[in-house]
Amino acid sequence: MTLEVLVLLARQLRRKFSAQPELEPLLQQLPELPSVRLEDLADALIDFTAFADLQAWL
Repeated sequence: MTLEVLVLLARQLRRKFSAQPELEPLLQQLPELPSVRLEDLADALIDFTAFADLQAWL
């Protein structure tokens, strides 16, 4: 997975959940995920309505 994809996902998640102090530790997990899982996250984040959705997904 390229660095650009990781940066884009982190940017989108920060924009969606910027008020959550717990977000940054979760973003640290992204480089450890396989590419297929990152692609799934890119699709899933569109449907997230709460920070808990991201936490449950990860």
